[in-house]
Amino acid sequence: MLYMSAYGRFGQDPRPIETKSGNPMCVSSMAVRLYDKHGEEHTQWMSVVAFGRNAELLGRQHKGDVASVSGHCQINHWTKSDGQTQVELSIVVDSVVSCQSVRPAEEIQHSMPIAGTDEKLPDSSYAMDLAVFDDELPF
Repeated sequence: MLYMSAYGRFGQDPRPIETKSGNPMCVSSMAVRLYDKHGEEHTQWMSVVAFGRNAELLGRQHKGDVASVSGHCQINHWTKSDGQTQVELSIVVDSVVSCQSVRPAEEIQHSMPIAGTDEKLPDSSYAMDLAVFDDELPF
């Protein structure tokens, strides 16, 4: 079994389902950015399936929300009514971490001013000026 983590954006509101045995289940889809060997970006869609407590956590998400999910990878095959074979990548979730309050560095690197100045942060997604975080510790 392959264990994987994915960071992406939900493509639909998660749909709660109750299993035959009465346990909570939730399903959704997630778009993940992948890069090929030439550095070109591609979007990979995968389904996200959660049970029990993780189903409740997944159910709190909404279409467009960014999250990180981890779990076992599954590949599902089926044949459509027109005879075409379909393949779907799924993650059976062990962990859901909402990233609603977090913005990727590429979106904030030019927009967050340095405390006490009109200057913007340097053009680097890996470097952050610690002057923004110079508050005293509360303990």
